[in-house]
Amino acid sequence: MIDYLYYRFYRLWLHSSLAEGAVFMGMLMFSVLLSTNVLTVWGMLTRYGIVAYPSDIQYYIIEGGIIALLSWRFFFRKRYDRIIARYDDESPVQRKSGAWVLALYVAATFIVFSLKRCNGKGKYDRVGIFGNIWNSLSPYKPDICHKNDKMRLTALLRHTADTYPGHSASLHCIVDKAEELARKRYSVSRMIREMESFAHDADVLRLIVGTFKSVPVQPTLKMRDYKPYMALVACSPEDFAFCYLCNDLVAVYETEYQTAELMFFCDLLRCMSGRSYLNCVTNRVCDYFFRARRDTLRHISSPLKEYEMQYAESRLKKLEKAVFHLKVKMYKWHTFTAEDLAGMCGMSYSHFRSRFEEYYGCSATDWLRQERICRIKEDLSYRPELTLKEVAERNRFLSASNFTDFCNRQVLKTPGELKKEGYEEWCERRMKYWNRES
Repeated sequence: MIDYLYYRFYRLWLHSSLAEGAVFMGMLMFSVLLSTNVLTVWGMLTRYGIVAYPSDIQYYIIEGGIIALLSWRFFFRKRYDRIIARYDDESPVQRKSGAWVLALYVAATFIVFSLKRCNGKGKYDRVGIFGNIWNSLSPYKPDICHKNDKMRLTALLRHTADTYPGHSASLHCIVDKAEELARKRYSVSRMIREMESFAHDADVLRLIVGTFKSVPVQPTLKMRDYKPYMALVACSPEDFAFCYLCNDLVAVYETEYQTAELMFFCDLLRCMSGRSYLNCVTNRVCDYFFRARRDTLRHISSPLKEYEMQYAESRLKKLEKAVFHLKVKMYKWHTFTAEDLAGMCGMSYSHFRSRFEEYYGCSATDWLRQERICRIKEDLSYRPELTLKEVAERNRFLSASNFTDFCNRQVLKTPGELKKEGYEEWCERRMKYWNRES
């Protein structure tokens, strides 16, 4: 079917003024239609919340990938010659039927795309060739007529600017910049740089925060202008700003398990690391993902997905360190070798070794050896009823001789000497206890 549609597009361009380039133009036009089909399907998935709609960059990747694939299929070893030769001997009836097939395909592609765009309330805005054509022709302007759907915070602040004429100029300047950042889909770090210059006016920022708090609807990522305004509030060191972030936003997101917003806060806090006034916000976000990770390690069901926890851990260094310590403490009882411990933590040995040395200040092998020594001493001091053979088995020694050699090499004492010292300590603790009770 792909070859035949390409052939029909080729025939279509043969009757144009660019007939000499029909081989290439047919492929290019076919790629545009195919990318539109992909965007239509993607829009359907977006409508049901399965995936997020692609950005401009993602669209260009899709279009470029389709062009590359079609070019390889049709131009590699001049395969288009064989395709054209295969279908050139069509009868007049077959040729007329093929023209109708092409017309129906193009019409169906455009009609379905247009219907999905209208039904999706502007989700196709600014994306793709047909999206740009539509935006230039259609009187439907989602960012103006449907501010409550996509630019709700901007609409609120424009109303506030009209209500407070003394701060109107500053508010309009902030709103215009936030709207620009939202439309161009800049990175979080870029948003912080652009919005930080507005964060020094405490009166205006207090007015902005008060406006956000005055409405019953909580700001979420469903609002297209959510990110730049959150970056603006996070840039302010004022008490009311970070209290709003911590108590009015993050606390609610935690309670309602709005993980997507908290994942955005991970990106935000990562770009703003080192700002001490955000420590409370950082701690709450880290605690949310840490508790979920702890539950999964304990085989307790959690509403968070694995990729969400991994995303947060990759963004926040403090969280990654805490989770690493948690895994090491939980799995250290199951092995005495660094390679096995790395596998239990789900990491390669080289990555595990570097992380361990960074967080613990020593090698994993030395640390596990010291843990083993401490465990042996605890068994001999607090469990006097255990025999030396049982202590050796509990600490995974293959034989009594291996146990003896380990003690002589690491502690410079035999297991019998350690047991004697442990028994004496145990008796001493008992005497202190009974003397204190009497």
